[in-house]
Amino acid sequence: MASVVGKRLSLHRIKIASRPNSVVAAVGPENSQQPIDPSIHRMIYFRTKKELSDLFVLAPVSLWGRRFNRLVFVLILLGFVDLAIETCDGPNMGSTDPGYPYLPSEKDHEIYDGLFAGFFTLEFLARIIQTKNIRAFVHDPYMWLDLIGISPWYISRIFEAVGNGVDEHYINLLRLLRTVRLALILRHYEQSKIMYLAIKASLRPLSITLFFLFTLVMILATAIFYAEPCYNVETCTFTDIFNSAYFVMLT
Repeated sequence: MASVVGKRLSLHRIKIASRPNSVVAAVGPENSQQPIDPSIHRMIYFRTKKELSDLFVLAPVSLWGRRFNRLVFVLILLGFVDLAIETCDGPNMGSTDPGYPYLPSEKDHEIYDGLFAGFFTLEFLARIIQTKNIRAFVHDPYMWLDLIGISPWYISRIFEAVGNGVDEHYINLLRLLRTVRLALILRHYEQSKIMYLAIKASLRPLSITLFFLFTLVMILATAIFYAEPCYNVETCTFTDIFNSAYFVMLT
């Protein structure tokens, strides 16, 4: 019995001795006192940066990149839907008898806007982390448009903190800048490229058509204006040729 136990102990020592040094160090009780190798943090950082680069730069060929673009696309559309619902006669208008009582309240809209702003802020920071040339990133106009697009929520919070009101109309106009991201996302799809090539190939024939259309409209507008000359701006139908041209275009 003692010989069997001794044989097993010797085999166990041989197995431990055959392990790499890192594994042996991990087995020992003194491992908790050893400092962590800083190269591990660098490896994690560069690997995370590469994965983010694949997510943003290689979106057309990356499965997760395409999924992420679709998620951003859906969230932008949901942001517009929330912006449109906010203009309806719901509980957020403060009416005692709203026309759409089942719509979200003003507090709900603030929560939704905060969630959208938080997501796009994290996405913006992730794109900063993965960039290789920070100077090119700073000179990218789309970067500044994205930054302005996520700024309304923070601007509102700052004005609320200092006790001053802010005009929501200007804030909503800044939110519309998020539509720029839709153009950046759609350009990665083959259908968008086909549409772009079709429009580009049709510009020259359409320019001739638009020229004749403009000429015809101006001739008819001039004829209408002189057929009914304007002697009193407050009573006449056509005050100038451009006004009559607008009438021709509509009719």
